[in-house]
Amino acid sequence: MRLAKLLCALLLCALALPRISMAEGLKLPSRSDEYSAELAKGVLPLATGHTKDATASLLSAEGFEVLAQENFEKAADDPSHTCAYTIAKKEIELDGQTRPMLLVIVRGTQAGEWYSNFDFAPSHSGDTAFAENFLFAAEDVFLGLKEYIDAETNPLVLVSGHSRGAACANLLGRLLNARYGSESVYAYTFATPTTVRGEVEACPNVFNLINPCDPVTMMPLAAWGYARVGTDIVLKNDETLAARVREGVGVLAALAPDIPSYYGLKHSLTKAGKDENGLTSFEMMLMIARGLAGTAGATDMNTAGAGAISAESDFAPLLEIVSRLSGGWADNEVLRQHLPQTYLALLNE
Repeated sequence: MRLAKLLCALLLCALALPRISMAEGLKLPSRSDEYSAELAKGVLPLATGHTKDATASLLSAEGFEVLAQENFEKAADDPSHTCAYTIAKKEIELDGQTRPMLLVIVRGTQAGEWYSNFDFAPSHSGDTAFAENFLFAAEDVFLGLKEYIDAETNPLVLVSGHSRGAACANLLGRLLNARYGSESVYAYTFATPTTVRGEVEACPNVFNLINPCDPVTMMPLAAWGYARVGTDIVLKNDETLAARVREGVGVLAALAPDIPSYYGLKHSLTKAGKDENGLTSFEMMLMIARGLAGTAGATDMNTAGAGAISAESDFAPLLEIVSRLSGGWADNEVLRQHLPQTYLALLNE
């Protein structure tokens, strides 16, 4: 199994997602609860800059004044639950009025943020109402954004992000609704992980663009009770491939049927069944995270990676799926489904 090759491919993609062409401006619908495919096509390219400078350049080219950029210098070994984000401002016309619009772009995963992606319930509680990792990140962005909103008169707020950034933007939309009302808040998220559990309050101004063939949109697992804030706009795609992806993601549910077992149930690396000397599913995902963050050396990957796990281990099916994804993001059928280029192509169909 070529686990290290997959990890390298994932890291390279996270550091350098190819950018996509900008649509003709950002045209907000009169009502924030009215879904606009044109707005989705317009904002998606702005969520692909990834680096601090690239994001600032994209926004400046579209006439935005960049007001703040935070958390871009996060160390690769920093496991804290934050997201990098950019706040920018532009005057726009809406229903005959000129109003300030604050655009918030939340960056997708980079380096140490892989730790946070897999630590979705730091409390280890089976009763948590949120994906806590994404909620903590959204609260951090909200606190940084609030002063800019409060400094404006009658502002509009548009929030967006891709992947990890989408999960944060999804919950940020909810926080903004609670504080400012939904009428002036627009949230468009892409490749969005799940973020909430239990009863989900209505957030009609939050739209999540979902590719049914993208495994990132299936984590944390629906089997653990997770869903998303707002309305899912499910893009049309290959149902056969979507079924294969759902089946693959289901392997994790078999290893850990609930949140406490994800963090507490240890599986043997050398045989089937449980073993106190083995690893939990969370520890296995953190091992993968170390590779994604570039903090695991070759020795770590060889001794703690696929080569140390027998075909009889409960983890073998998971690593078999990982091995199928070792071709890299550009040429692998499943990994390619997560790219913003794929989302834009599906939006244009």
